[in-house]
Amino acid sequence: NAGLLDPNTIIIKDTSRRRFVKFPEAIKKGISDERGNTLDRANSKLYNIRTGLDSEILYTGKISLLDALDYGVYNPTSGLFTDPFSEGGLSRRRLDLNSALGCGLLGPDSAVVKDKSGDIKSLTAAIGSGILDPEKGRLREDGQELDLIKAKDKGYIIRAESRQAMEEKYKLCDDGLRQLLEWIGDLEVRLANQEPAKEHLDGIRNQINLLKLIKEELESQQRVIQSCLDDVRTVVSTGAEFLTRDEVSGLERNSKSLKNRVDKANTSTDKMLHRIISAAEELHKFRSETTIFTEWLEKTKRIVTEKERTMSLQRNDGSVSELLGDVISHQADLRFITMAGQKFTDESKEFLNAVNEYRSTLSSRPGPVDALQGNELRGLVSELNKQYKELLAKLTGISEKLSQLGSKEVEYTQALERLREWMRVAAPNANKIISEPLAADPHSLEEQLNRTKVTNTDFISQGRLVDNLRQALESLLRSVEGTASRTEINELTSPVNDLTNRYESLCTSLQQRVSILENALSQSQGVEDAIDSVVGWLSTAENNFKAISRPASLVKERLDEQVRELRLLLSDVSNRRGSLETVVSQAKSLVAQATNPRLAKRIDTKLKDILSRYEKLSERASKRSELLTEVTAGLDEFSGRATELERWLQESLESLETGASGENLNHEKELRTESYERTLRDGRTLLAKKDVTDTSQVRDRIKNIETQWRELSAILDERVRLAKLRAEQSLAYEKLREQVLSWLNGFENRVSRLEPIALNIDVIKKQMDELKPLVKEHREYAPTIDKLFDLGNSLAAFDRPESPTRRRTSVSPVKRLSITIGRRTSIEITSPSPTKSLYTSVTSPLSPGSSGFGSRRSSQDAFHLEDLTGVQQELADINNRYSALGVRLSDRNSELESVRVELKKWLDHLRSLDQFLDRIQRSLPAPSLPPNKETADKMNVVVKGLLEEMYEKHSALESTKIGVTELLKKKPQAPGSDVLQQQLNEVTSKWKSVNDACKNRIQLLEDLKDLYDTHDHLSAWLSSKERMLSALGPISPDPRMAGSQQEQVRVLREE
Repeated sequence: NAGLLDPNTIIIKDTSRRRFVKFPEAIKKGISDERGNTLDRANSKLYNIRTGLDSEILYTGKISLLDALDYGVYNPTSGLFTDPFSEGGLSRRRLDLNSALGCGLLGPDSAVVKDKSGDIKSLTAAIGSGILDPEKGRLREDGQELDLIKAKDKGYIIRAESRQAMEEKYKLCDDGLRQLLEWIGDLEVRLANQEPAKEHLDGIRNQINLLKLIKEELESQQRVIQSCLDDVRTVVSTGAEFLTRDEVSGLERNSKSLKNRVDKANTSTDKMLHRIISAAEELHKFRSETTIFTEWLEKTKRIVTEKERTMSLQRNDGSVSELLGDVISHQADLRFITMAGQKFTDESKEFLNAVNEYRSTLSSRPGPVDALQGNELRGLVSELNKQYKELLAKLTGISEKLSQLGSKEVEYTQALERLREWMRVAAPNANKIISEPLAADPHSLEEQLNRTKVTNTDFISQGRLVDNLRQALESLLRSVEGTASRTEINELTSPVNDLTNRYESLCTSLQQRVSILENALSQSQGVEDAIDSVVGWLSTAENNFKAISRPASLVKERLDEQVRELRLLLSDVSNRRGSLETVVSQAKSLVAQATNPRLAKRIDTKLKDILSRYEKLSERASKRSELLTEVTAGLDEFSGRATELERWLQESLESLETGASGENLNHEKELRTESYERTLRDGRTLLAKKDVTDTSQVRDRIKNIETQWRELSAILDERVRLAKLRAEQSLAYEKLREQVLSWLNGFENRVSRLEPIALNIDVIKKQMDELKPLVKEHREYAPTIDKLFDLGNSLAAFDRPESPTRRRTSVSPVKRLSITIGRRTSIEITSPSPTKSLYTSVTSPLSPGSSGFGSRRSSQDAFHLEDLTGVQQELADINNRYSALGVRLSDRNSELESVRVELKKWLDHLRSLDQFLDRIQRSLPAPSLPPNKETADKMNVVVKGLLEEMYEKHSALESTKIGVTELLKKKPQAPGSDVLQQQLNEVTSKWKSVNDACKNRIQLLEDLKDLYDTHDHLSAWLSSKERMLSALGPISPDPRMAGSQQEQVRVLREE
């Protein structure tokens, strides 16, 4: 009223009636008061002018497009906007969309438009792209035009403020997801770059700490990740209509990727951490036990070296046996170390498998991490086994040496005691006989002579005690040679020398005593009695000689017995020489002085016969002595050489069994060839002698030496041949290995350059065609890999010592080789797809036959890494790479086939749905209006039937949408994914369009039916009113009648 406020410049929302009113009318209706306060009737909230303008309850210009649609500014029939600020009811200004935006009636930034593809554009951009028709005031959708109110109801027009608010939330979520994805990507790189378990405690502790840090980092980010995922779910569920389809799908895809990657990283970290902690525990056990065992080993080595250095007779106590028992008991410690190493190796393999399994799941597809090629643990176990074996062998040798020394000492002591005991009894008796005076009469002299002869014979026969003592002393001295001191040697030799000297002195005295007694007896007897006595002795001696004249035995004990028997006879013959000379002298004197010629002739004849028989006996005994002496010397020399040769042959064969080098033995064999030939020659010379017997022992030793020599020669020749063969195979192996590695590198590059699997049937077919030659090449290269494995296994066989039994067979070691490393081969399986093949693994790189922890061997064998040679490690690496290529080709081929089948299925569904929608569209009645209600009813039944068919097909549409969406989520960047997405969008939009068209047609027909009904009712009503109006007649001059007619006209007007 004061003229300060122009009522035509401000309009107010009447939220209850959904229309704009001017300020004076708002005051009249109670919406506003004179102070400018405005009531929002929808929520009973009161606004002043400033807050009303901010809340868009009041407008002074640039009305929001959504408010213009909601509050009657827009006419859906004409597509024009009525200016609520202008005056006059029907004469108000009407503008099209362009004019409304241009004159400032509508705010161009008040709303945005969402097209059928899900993109959101501003009003000006939507007009520019043709989505909005500014002249008709319509929105174009699939060739149809919607008024803006229907477009708003369908979600095509969105309030800009809502879009902006949701866009800010989207950006926050997107930024958070992007940062978390970058973080998880960096964490994945760190997790995937885990190295194989270290063999040092510090190294493996660092690995554990690194994994724990990763685990803690994952746990610390869990709340942030969960909060971000909750925000994403909120934005997707509440803001899908305000965001573009790409924005929503991007959020869903990134959130799902983040959740999956975090879960996968959590699981893999737990698995790796568990494995490496177990490996660290086993490594700690291994290292601690190894340290303790090494300290004990070094201490025991020093003790054994001291024992070996100070080994002598005085120190032959039980300490060596106790030490040997201690060493044998520590074999359990070595077995425990081996088991700890085995468990560490197993856990390390499981850890490496977990790392490689995680690497294979990453999108970058890095190659597998190779196992450590280091041999520290393997070498340490091998070295401990070697040192333990050497220590045990050395201590066993010392124990055996001490045992032999003890037995030889016992033998020496027993021989010494036996000789002492016999000398204690025999020496006084011999001294008594020697010191006894000669008897005066012949009878007593003969008794003295007989007693002396018996004693002399006893001394000579007991010479074997002296021989045995000397042999025992020589054997004992050889055993302690280099270890016993000079004093100890003198202590051993002194009693032997004393007893031997006493024995020889007594033997000499007894022989002299026999000669003296025989001379005395001869002198005291008559000539004829003496001659008869000599003849009797000769007969006895000849008979005794015949009894001992057997062939010389080649058995040492029997030969010694023959020598002693001959020595007795020679002693008797030698002792008789003096008495025989006396008898001969007396007989010659008697013959010269005899008066009886016949007596003299008889005595002379006897005398000549005695001398002849004595000389023959002496000569035969000497020849027999020379024979026995020669055989004894030959047998001793042969036995000594044979024993030394047999010892060397046995040691050489045993060293070859333990894997010793054949070069040194070959050289030493050449040096011992002369000794070998001389030994055989000496043995055959002994066997060739005529007067020898018991030849089987010598013949067996010769045969055994020849067999061992031939066996050694055969093994050494085989070693030389195998060394030459190994060099040839090594050259062939290296050449072929370089060729295989070159092929693997090139093939891996070709496989890595294969493009991702497409989502287009034609492209998939092309990719399958591209895969065929790779599959074929991989399969056809298998014989080359097999050849390399054959060469490698043959080469590895040379580095492994074989058992002596197998080595001595005639089978070639290459043919005898057991395959210790298998190969995964490729097996093509027929399938509907021409390129579908399946690669199956046949064996693992280590067969169960190879040495290893799982082979249940004794602790002396260490664990399987000890037996894994460098060649086998190379083969295992090549096998892994070749098998990995086969798996990658198989996986790609299977994935191509599965994607092809799945894609074909969904494309068929989309095509079927598209054809169904085309049929529905063709079946829809013509868009012309029905002329009457009956036609509208018929058309309504038809359209409802079509809509019912669409309801029945709706489940197929939903399953297709889900299947295609899942396929696109799995391969978002695959070639052809955009085309597939577009096809899905087109079918979905077409379905929505057809569905809306059916619903709109049904609604239109229902409205037409109502229109026809209303028309009929209105026509009937108008007819009745026309009849009533005609019945009024002319205006009556009667005031009362005129009043009545006026009342009737007023009633008609109100109706």
